Amino acid sequence: MISDRIHLKGETMRWTRVYSELIYLLFMNVVGIWISVLFAGPVIAQYPQIKWWYDLGAPSFGSAAVADLDGDGHLEIVFGTYFNDEQIHVLNAEDGSQLWSFNTGGCNDASPVIFDVDLDGELEVIVPASSPARVYCFSGADGQVEWSASTGASNCIDSPPAVADIDLDGKLEVVLGTFYGYVFAFNGENGSECWQVNLGTDSYIQSCPCILDVDGDNHLEVIVAQFAGDCRVYALKGDTGATLWYSSLPQDYMYHGASFADIDEDGKHEIAIGCYDGKVYVLNAEDGSQCWEYQAPVAIAAPTSLGDINNDNHLEVLFAAYNTIYALSYTGSHLWHYSTGGSVFRGTVLADITGDQTIDVVFASADGHVRAVHGPNGQLIWDVNLQRHYGNVYDMDHAPVIADFDEDGELDVFVIGGYGTSSTPQNNHGRAYMLTAGPGNQDEWLMFRHDPRHSGNYGYQIPAVPALSWVGVGLITLLIGIIIRMRLH
Repeated sequence: MISDRIHLKGETMRWTRVYSELIYLLFMNVVGIWISVLFAGPVIAQYPQIKWWYDLGAPSFGSAAVADLDGDGHLEIVFGTYFNDEQIHVLNAEDGSQLWSFNTGGCNDASPVIFDVDLDGELEVIVPASSPARVYCFSGADGQVEWSASTGASNCIDSPPAVADIDLDGKLEVVLGTFYGYVFAFNGENGSECWQVNLGTDSYIQSCPCILDVDGDNHLEVIVAQFAGDCRVYALKGDTGATLWYSSLPQDYMYHGASFADIDEDGKHEIAIGCYDGKVYVLNAEDGSQCWEYQAPVAIAAPTSLGDINNDNHLEVLFAAYNTIYALSYTGSHLWHYSTGGSVFRGTVLADITGDQTIDVVFASADGHVRAVHGPNGQLIWDVNLQRHYGNVYDMDHAPVIADFDEDGELDVFVIGGYGTSSTPQNNHGRAYMLTAGPGNQDEWLMFRHDPRHSGNYGYQIPAVPALSWVGVGLITLLIGIIIRMRLH
């Protein structure tokens, strides 16, 4: 009996110790969860939710563009699709119903841009048909072709068009690159050629052009980068296409274009671009000299993005090197990184999806997931597996766009994925998804590279037209003429 009591007492003590350890571990886990909630950034359990989807015969490469095209007070979404679908689709954003579509007869690899390019007070959709090597300008409201322009039979277009008045004639131009080293500028009102230049027939201008005033002379320049060939970054004069400067610092291909802002706070623009040599180059826009560079462990094919993601009153530089997102300070130091299960080829988009007055980072990857992470520290906010919902291969070679698509006061995310190849196009498939993003309702990200000038900069706004407009110039000229005539008489 004594031995039994001793045995039972030992068992009681052992189980008491086990229970104590379990209670301690449970307590520490609860504390850890609360610490992660307090310091890792908001995690919003009810987001994302799928609002609607739209099935396609192929995926969409690049990104979509968003605006109220038909003047009904609601947003529409424009995107092009690959072989086996070959359409320009325009969907009503609130429910995914189709407004109009157009068959280009080939793949459409370049992202569209929406702008009133002919200054008639109505929006147009500018989109290149890649393999047909033709640029289309559609009426946004009904899809009627207002004009189209060829870049030459072999000059395929992967370069998303940018829009600005680059020659200071008071009208807008559409700028893009093509295979075999060409850069074209078309007049927005009718598609006639403003200028074209060739930067080397052994190269490809896949990059989306950036349009900015690089040297503060009130004239716009065009920044493009070469895929193959000399692997240079070029600054071209907006009025003629002549080379202002070029940089030979990059040592490999560049597929996507740069982003631009006053990154180093010297009162002048810098451009930030990723390269297949694994480096992000930040160049002084006035002359192409190096400001700083950052070496990643693998090639950088994705575009860079800019924004003050941690509210420190400085811009941060974001980029993807294969499957990992990196955030760098404005001086080039590493802040954080976040790895996914697949390539993030189209880079990141920025928005305050949580409504906490800090910018969050959203991206889609080849593993079929869309993710949002908190800007200050890269901690996960939410992760949705669209491949699981789709039930098939769902590679997202597509940058999301972010807006309040259904006008409920909260932000949503639109993205497209699927499977696409040119060798067996009959096997291609795709689907567009609309997802809830979060309670934020600040600035939106409405097109590839943020805006029609492709700044890639969350805070960028197109500068206002100078007070001395072309109308003002005309009035002054008229006044001078009157004065001269009065003196003659």
